[in-house]
Amino acid sequence: MNTEKLTFIAVVALLSAALFAGGIWVVNKQKNRDKNDLVEFSNEIALLESRINGEIANTSDGTFIYSNPDSARVELAKIAEEIRVSKLMIEKEPNKALKQMADLEASQIRYTQIIDRIENDRDQNTANFVSNAKQQINSYKSELDKALDKNRGLIGQLAKSIKDFKGTKAQLEVLKTEKLRLEEVYKEQNQTRLALDSVINDRNELRDLLAKAQRQIDDLRKENDALTKREDVRESVVYGFMATYNFKGRDVELDDQGRHRPSQTEKLVISFNVGTKVFDDDGSPKQIILTLYKDGKPITNFPKTPVNVSAGKGKLNFEFKDRLKEGNYFFRATYKERQVMPDFKFKLTSLF
Repeated sequence: MNTEKLTFIAVVALLSAALFAGGIWVVNKQKNRDKNDLVEFSNEIALLESRINGEIANTSDGTFIYSNPDSARVELAKIAEEIRVSKLMIEKEPNKALKQMADLEASQIRYTQIIDRIENDRDQNTANFVSNAKQQINSYKSELDKALDKNRGLIGQLAKSIKDFKGTKAQLEVLKTEKLRLEEVYKEQNQTRLALDSVINDRNELRDLLAKAQRQIDDLRKENDALTKREDVRESVVYGFMATYNFKGRDVELDDQGRHRPSQTEKLVISFNVGTKVFDDDGSPKQIILTLYKDGKPITNFPKTPVNVSAGKGKLNFEFKDRLKEGNYFFRATYKERQVMPDFKFKLTSLF
């Protein structure tokens, strides 16, 4: 074999070896690049997974406001599960993952768009809530200020009524209990009012406080409606009726407990209050007619007796011609034959 052929074979051999070595280098370089791409991609979707899990937690604890937190939570949980499956494939079957890389990257883009949309919804709704809440706070503060003024007035009226009261002990206790209740309501209202002034931008605290204020305002409206109706009813009736007799230098109130003797009731002092809407505005005398009944029948000892009313009060000093007997009695108050007071019942007995 001549020298030229040997040289040619040697050159071909060297080129073949060089190409083979170069091919190995290229393959190894591609493998390393693919491995690095997978690691980088795995890190990216791990960060996305962490972001999604954080948002799922946000939808569950009520701190933030979403258009539909349940729907957002379901959508995010589905994405989180898909990412978990993708991470597992990258770890266990990297070659399969490389073949599906285009699909995985497309899914990554879709996941990012979904989480971006949900976060934007959350931020917008939360911002709107805070803005609306601040407006609602000003409205509630105004409402509570009116309610506080109303309650102060009612407490003052009750205090005066208690001071001037001439009814029974049981009736007085009802007034005192009502006053204590209104004072507690006033205290709670005032605490809420002060809290509305100092509330911080904590959304849970703000939401709870607004809900509490709304409940109080609703309760106050019902309370005021009831009080107004009660006052209207009271202005249409005779109230605070008392019948007393003097025993050993002190005034004793008649009642139906059977503690009063006929001999003690020869002289009675009767007093009562009259609501402003009892009398017709027709110029007729402002008189309440009292009738005494025994066992459900009017008695002759106490015929229908007119009692003049002045400044909303009526009073009558009455002395029986004949002593009352043992039995069950009641006074009935009427105006133009219309009964204007529940019957005032009392009992006389000689037994103790």
